[in-house]
Amino acid sequence: MAANRRYYIDGSTVRKIEDMPEKQVRRTSDEVRGNTVRKASALPAEPERRKPVRKARPKTRKKRSRLFRRNQDVSFRRELGYSVFSLVIVGIMVLAGYNYLSLAADVRADKSEISALQKELTNQKNANSEYKSRLEASVDLDEIYKIATQELGMVYSKPGQTVYYSKNSEDYVVQYKDIPETK
Repeated sequence: MAANRRYYIDGSTVRKIEDMPEKQVRRTSDEVRGNTVRKASALPAEPERRKPVRKARPKTRKKRSRLFRRNQDVSFRRELGYSVFSLVIVGIMVLAGYNYLSLAADVRADKSEISALQKELTNQKNANSEYKSRLEASVDLDEIYKIATQELGMVYSKPGQTVYYSKNSEDYVVQYKDIPETK
């Protein structure tokens, strides 16, 4: 195929390639030159272009790398600070959650203890009322009156025999004189 194509298009003319080695023939796809589209053909090879080698500027690279490292260190410190702050916040939240759950468990335990104590109090009140009713049933006031009047010689007081004293603000009374006889 390459042997059949020994021509190229230059402008509006077709030129023949003579005595050109196969390596120098350049194949391209359809080309646009001016206002016409030309079919691909073998063109003379263009010399290889070498890319210019850039010389590195050592000062700017060092500055850039120094700035980059400094910015990297600053961002690392910021990220480390944010990470530590986040860990502290998470730790506080975990402690608060644990505290809340332990307090809730204590409240539940206290409620059950209160319920048990209320049941015990109700039972004790019922027992006390039973003892009181039995005690009241066992005491006969008529018999006490008979014993007091007949055996012990006690009598009811007559009007004027009762002497009333005013009570001081203290809890007890100190007697300095004998109580006067009533008439």
